[in-house]
Amino acid sequence: MSADAAANAAPRGLGAWLASSLKAPSRDMRESDRSIFSWLAIVVTSIFSALIPATMAWRAISAFAAYATNRAGSLQALVLGYVDQGIASARDALPSGSLAMPFDFVTSYITTMLTDKLGRVQASFGGRVDRWESTLRSNITSVFVVAAFGFLIFNIVLVLCVWVVRRALLHDTTFTLGRVFNLVARQYVLVLLVLLAAELFALLDLPIPVAVLLLVAVILTQMIVRFGVFDASNRRKGDGYYLKVFGFIVASILLLAVFALIVVFGWHILSASL
Repeated sequence: MSADAAANAAPRGLGAWLASSLKAPSRDMRESDRSIFSWLAIVVTSIFSALIPATMAWRAISAFAAYATNRAGSLQALVLGYVDQGIASARDALPSGSLAMPFDFVTSYITTMLTDKLGRVQASFGGRVDRWESTLRSNITSVFVVAAFGFLIFNIVLVLCVWVVRRALLHDTTFTLGRVFNLVARQYVLVLLVLLAAELFALLDLPIPVAVLLLVAVILTQMIVRFGVFDASNRRKGDGYYLKVFGFIVASILLLAVFALIVVFGWHILSASL
């Protein structure tokens, strides 16, 4: 196959793999599929798992910065409005005569000076808000990178948990690591679809649909573990129900422990770098 033909075949193969995964996520394709598609599903899912909370945080920071700046401008306008009202009331109370011109000169100077001072304060406050916003955005970007890497480790450990339970506990030796990786990655395509919808709602600043979709993604991920264990063939003698329940519990506890370790180590890494 020529280089151009191979380049054109890759997107078609990926599209067919995605369509097949959505149509039949639990279908065992053995090891006939390209592993690059499985890796792509796992990596992109990990990235979007971290991108969604980062997007919500970015939007929250932008909204708060805009609110703080607007409130500062409103406060300046309010102060100047009260000053103008006070000056107008004082001028109306003046007796007619030669005092009007000196009064206007003095109040004009006071108003100009006050406007200049308040403008400088607002500019300084706006600069601080901009620096604060820039710092937080930079910190969130660092958190996003660490979180994406952590989710990638978690997803790989999930594959290994399913494989170990099948091989070590149920003696399903026909299910190789490549087949488990393929099967789990196919089911991650559905999780990725849910995460894409959650990211869209995050960009639209709609937190409730984002929270619901993230809950759905967590449930689907847990279902991947359940399916990977309970759909296995038990090669031991006797009924394998209790072995599968035990394997599912062990895999779930191990994944929770790995997630907790990732959070702890990620926090230490970010604390040292921020």
